Amino acid sequence: SAKPATLVFGPWPLADESLKDTAAEEALDCIKIVVEGVRSLRAEMNVPPGKTCDLHIKVSDQGFGSLLKGHLPYFSSLAKVERMFVGVDVKKPPLSASVVVSGAEIFVPLEGLIDITKERARLEKELDNLRSHLDKLGRKLGNQDFLQNAPEDVVGRERVKKKDLEDRVEKLDRNLEQLTGW
Repeated sequence: SAKPATLVFGPWPLADESLKDTAAEEALDCIKIVVEGVRSLRAEMNVPPGKTCDLHIKVSDQGFGSLLKGHLPYFSSLAKVERMFVGVDVKKPPLSASVVVSGAEIFVPLEGLIDITKERARLEKELDNLRSHLDKLGRKLGNQDFLQNAPEDVVGRERVKKKDLEDRVEKLDRNLEQLTGW
């Protein structure tokens, strides 16, 4: 006997393709990328979560700029942005952290947001520690006895660790560079 048409046994609902808005989805993807970039910068530079920041965005084309300008409320609530400056001719403000995303360069001025001297000292100390670990690891991986006698997976783990340390040093170098205004 046929089963009754209930939620459990009924057919799956079909999506109405006419309701799809590809342009809106693409616009939100662009906004999401910029918000993630700002949040990432704030986290890397130890900006307190409650502090609002200014945002300067140099865009490659004015259409992208207009899209971003039209969605300031998203940036205010999701990335703690107070004022936003967007355009093709936007310049990097002094002592700004920056990140590049597809179609834009994002700058967050750090003066007044963090104690720049303290943050610079913290980054330098962290860099010294990482470089020291990297140096030890480099010597270990340069030791032929270790390479010949250690199990392959142990050597592999040490190589992965070295690559991770190199990536972290590069990122911290970049952050320190932005704080010193080089």
